[in-house]
Amino acid sequence: MLPVPVYRRRCRGGKASACRTLTEPAPADRAEPIEGIAFFALPANRPGAGLVPVYAHPDGLRPGTSEAPQPPSAPRHPPLFWALPADPPGLDQAVTGPWRCEAHTDDGRRLPFSFRLDAASRTPRLSFEEPFLKAVKVTVSNRRLRLDLDFFGGRYRLEADLNSRGMHGRWRSEETGEAGTWDGVRVDLIGLQLRSPALVPLFEYRFSDSRPPLYSTHPDLAAAGARRSERPLCRVWRNPLPRFLPDLELRPAASNQDPDQADSS
Repeated sequence: MLPVPVYRRRCRGGKASACRTLTEPAPADRAEPIEGIAFFALPANRPGAGLVPVYAHPDGLRPGTSEAPQPPSAPRHPPLFWALPADPPGLDQAVTGPWRCEAHTDDGRRLPFSFRLDAASRTPRLSFEEPFLKAVKVTVSNRRLRLDLDFFGGRYRLEADLNSRGMHGRWRSEETGEAGTWDGVRVDLIGLQLRSPALVPLFEYRFSDSRPPLYSTHPDLAAAGARRSERPLCRVWRNPLPRFLPDLELRPAASNQDPDQADSS
């Protein structure tokens, strides 16, 4: 699942731009011209673990949470898009999920294996995809994983340093003393997002007059009379495209928000 553009388009009467995602294709339904891409986010019909929905509200954009997706003040309609929470996950949450790993021996042999780690619960749990591997004891402490496992009846200990991008450490056979190195990388959507340098905070800028709020990935946007929110609404992907090349077959997605009420930059 890849991020999709969230567009700026001109509101009725030439006012500030409204924030919209697009679907295909009904050019006759498009009432206002598209001005450009504000940022990238995940489409409304692609929810996922660890993501938060962002709704179009008469007063601006309103994010839900992964625990309570629909904010109390939000209209009852689908989100405009999905994004990452404003705060990056803690280490326990960051390492919780599926991992693809590989063990290496000193003579060059390699053994791939995969597991799902739950480090966010009070007692860490780990389950292997391979039927010949069985976790005996799992400890996650001080950014370090210690794993005792059974491999075809033999007992092994694996230890590794942990971070949100991966793990690397050593393994050792309790019976023979054979040892080597191993490493792993998180392979689900959240893991890929955590490693993305394009992931940036989305800020809300409000004006003292009647102008609608403005949304931007720029933390210090130069807009006269605009005051930035202290905290970002969520995290999205910055627009990597140097120029906007519109697809004339696209149209704005359905939304209950009045297009005069939201702005993005």
